[in-house]
Amino acid sequence: MDTCLRRGSVHRRVLGFTLFRKEPTSRQIREFLGRVSAKCRARPKYIVSDKGPQFSCAAFKAWCRRKGVRPRYASTKDDRPRATAVIERFIRSAKDEWLRRIAIPLRMRAMRERVAAYLLWFHESRPHQGLRGRTPNEMLRGGKPANERARIEPRARWPAHSPCAGPRARRSTKSFSKLSMLVRFHGSNRQLPIVGVKRVA
Repeated sequence: MDTCLRRGSVHRRVLGFTLFRKEPTSRQIREFLGRVSAKCRARPKYIVSDKGPQFSCAAFKAWCRRKGVRPRYASTKDDRPRATAVIERFIRSAKDEWLRRIAIPLRMRAMRERVAAYLLWFHESRPHQGLRGRTPNEMLRGGKPANERARIEPRARWPAHSPCAGPRARRSTKSFSKLSMLVRFHGSNRQLPIVGVKRVA
């Protein structure tokens, strides 16, 4: 099981993770949340979770009161959006893009390294539809993200004000007749691609 904590849904950035060999106890969950909070030097206003026994027990609620944190639970009604949708979407991405494409290591240390590698790629190189094509690190750093910089247009007669894929970006004043697409990988992991474009002389 992996447990993740995010700084809201704005950055889509994972602040911490841990691994358990079996279903964790409430105490293990509280210890993990405490470590992440200390690392970030911040205390969450809410902790959103399902109603598992680790989160709904008296010990967890008492811990939240001491920390000044309000526990919030996802709705179990099918007609309402689930409060844990953002973290569940991340877990689905991690499984589909990474864990189901590799040989799962049996040792905890190796598994931790695999998850950490995915998070580095996820934060720095993976565009997010929910962030309008930005990466979590671009959102965190601010400034103009890569997908809003002047776009390269190799077609000489293409109208300058024609629409482009969202988000709309202005056309570069420089003209290039040939382009080359570069595909590299995060570390030696061919399941984690990093795609770029450059002009050809």
